[in-house]
Amino acid sequence: MLKRSAALLLLSLLGVALGACAGRRPAATPPGAAAAPPWELHPGAYPSQRLFRLHYDGSEGEGALRLVLRLAEPGRYRLTVADRLGRPLYTIDHAPDAAGGTGILVDHRERRFCPLTPDLQLEEVPLGPAAIGSLPAVLLGRLPAPPRPGERANAAAAELSYVDAEGRRWSAQLEAGAPRSWTLWLEGEPAVWWRRSGADSMLSDRRRGVQMSWREVGREPLAQPLPAPGPPEGYAPGVCEPSPSAASE
Repeated sequence: MLKRSAALLLLSLLGVALGACAGRRPAATPPGAAAAPPWELHPGAYPSQRLFRLHYDGSEGEGALRLVLRLAEPGRYRLTVADRLGRPLYTIDHAPDAAGGTGILVDHRERRFCPLTPDLQLEEVPLGPAAIGSLPAVLLGRLPAPPRPGERANAAAAELSYVDAEGRRWSAQLEAGAPRSWTLWLEGEPAVWWRRSGADSMLSDRRRGVQMSWREVGREPLAQPLPAPGPPEGYAPGVCEPSPSAASE
């Protein structure tokens, strides 16, 4: 089995360093960036690679990470998690295919890999079946899930509330059509919230006492297309299991 603690799964949400991005200042937001619905990335986000620095505080303790997110096109991304010294921990290589697969997860410490599936969930942040696919949205300050089909959601309003395809309720405060904060409601109670404060993003799971904050510190165009997902040479196959808490949410 590919072992992943709850903390490292949570940190996989947001994690590593890429030397090519270091030292570059983030570019300005593309003109019209808020024109996309608040649950979608703006087309100008592709293709790009972005460097983030993240701080984690939860039941597993505190930690600081660096990360790189490579965005190739909608649905296709690679996220690599590393410690503060740049030593890689995990890589999420997300690439949906016609057979229902979504790519692979690579554990660099254990030198193992496993297939990603749509039902793979993060234990500490209950974002549901779309969790793996929604990681870029979370990192870039968008809503993690769209409204369910037929749900009316006024993306031009200052406040937004809707139900997604999984029956979960989301509320958000918008500024110029872009999220300034959002909340995921479970069983009628606020469960997870995100907000932006200046250049920083903050994510909190109030029920579990987990908090993260991160900042984008570098951005540049993606110079080459992402190759097909595949494990590094010498890595052995493992097994990814959905979060045991997923069925209870």
